[in-house]
Amino acid sequence: MRLSYLLLALTLSSCTIAIKTPGNRFISPETKGKLFDGDVAISYRGYTRSNLDTSGVSAGSKINNALKNESSQALAAQGSLGFLDNLDIYIVAPDRSPIQAGLKFQILGEPENKAKKGNHSLAVTMSYGRQTDSNDSDSDIFDVGVSADVKSRVRDASVIYGYRMGDWSLVYSGISYSNYDFDGVITSSNYLNAHFEYDTNVLGAHVGVMGMNERAFVKIEAALQKTDWTHTQDNTYGLMGLQLGTKW
Repeated sequence: MRLSYLLLALTLSSCTIAIKTPGNRFISPETKGKLFDGDVAISYRGYTRSNLDTSGVSAGSKINNALKNESSQALAAQGSLGFLDNLDIYIVAPDRSPIQAGLKFQILGEPENKAKKGNHSLAVTMSYGRQTDSNDSDSDIFDVGVSADVKSRVRDASVIYGYRMGDWSLVYSGISYSNYDFDGVITSSNYLNAHFEYDTNVLGAHVGVMGMNERAFVKIEAALQKTDWTHTQDNTYGLMGLQLGTKW
């Protein structure tokens, strides 16, 4: 997110294509520290939603209308699994967006299973997601009477720093870079063979606090996200999110 961190949602309703990029990330800098230790979580996170109005587009033409941006919020699922002492694998499934699979490498501090009050941690992440859809009128992505062939991709990287305020509390912050692109051909009779190609470089910053015990955790996070979609003026939004999870 169907992709992830982002991430991309595509819907077609009447004459509008809507694309979502997730802003809140909910990735802490501490790895699990043990093979197959892991967690799963559900979050209510902020997104940038970009709407493409296809009014005035003729059959066979290239769509290059500007996107209209707005902030929105929706659910997402996320999980991670320990692989090495300082390396986790993770999956992020944002709302109507390509599912992202990624790696988190901790380069400073103790991992989660050893961290105590006063621990400083630093990690880098990298993830990728891809989605190819050939949709008909029954799809949950494209609305009734419309069909399209679409490819969407996301590439994401981040640096995250954290500090243990207590044995069971962590504050973290980070910066991120993502690249989203999507292209496709609309095959609905009204826009037959109209095609589109859009991409954006997304810059993000976030800060969050995490409370935990041996079996559960909660995260609250604030984020800033800047997008620069093709043919569209840059936009920046402040986003808030909440995550609840369990771990083993």
